[in-house]
Amino acid sequence: NCNGRFVSVCGDGEFIIYTAQALRNKAFGQALDFVWSGSGTGDYAIRETVNRVKVFKNFKEGQTIIPATAAAEGLFGGQMIGVKDGEGAVLFYDWDTGTFLQKIDAAAKEVYWSDSGNMVLLACDDAAYVLAFNQELASQAIATKQISAEDGIAGSFDLLYEISDTITSGKWVGDCFIYVNNVGRLNYSVGGQIETLVHLDTSSGGNTQHTILGYLAKEDRVYLIDKKLNIVSYRVTLAVLQYQTAVMRGDFDTANELLGGIPVEEYTKVARFLESQGFKEEALQV
Repeated sequence: NCNGRFVSVCGDGEFIIYTAQALRNKAFGQALDFVWSGSGTGDYAIRETVNRVKVFKNFKEGQTIIPATAAAEGLFGGQMIGVKDGEGAVLFYDWDTGTFLQKIDAAAKEVYWSDSGNMVLLACDDAAYVLAFNQELASQAIATKQISAEDGIAGSFDLLYEISDTITSGKWVGDCFIYVNNVGRLNYSVGGQIETLVHLDTSSGGNTQHTILGYLAKEDRVYLIDKKLNIVSYRVTLAVLQYQTAVMRGDFDTANELLGGIPVEEYTKVARFLESQGFKEEALQV
């Protein structure tokens, strides 16, 4: 779960939750799918049947969601509950109230929420879509019950940009998305601009060998594991990611403040990024 205290295993129509360190049995039950909430301490949801989703708070059963689809084929966790329908769409629901927020027409294989919950990436077969999520607007509409049964809450999600790549594993670091694609490249995307960090070794056969475990900001490193359980890490300077994010937002005051924290050996890379965004004078200065 999001604070690392529990781990869940789901398969063969049932789930078991264990304590993460001692692996003591905490809860179990029947489920086709299991997902954790992106916030809180131990909220989770299960897909009990093809047309019923149950939400649990503090390990006690809360509300039941009957998705507005003929058959729910999967479940995604994170900031909101995502229900995968059989017609190539994802239906988002609020964790606390079970309110229907919006239907996004994308046949997502995986859904990745940013830590702040203001951005979500839907990874499909040959592309990915990054959406902005307006939590304030959604909360206000839920509080005032201004919700359409068919359309949910208009404006709760807005498309920001598309990534023309097949993402097999990924992780948000602030507003930057680090990912592995299907040909073994470790890339990252800032505002739709894609940079390649490294070509991963896929010589042991198969293309989707590596999975991202996480990113440690204090070490400026992203950690990956391959199918033979070898762990590798690569340097990804957080200050560079934050600088590039500020540039993409047009916030050069913040970008210039961050520049001082970037190692000099990264300046050429930063300059190339600025040039690619059309900021040639700034690139030459760096």
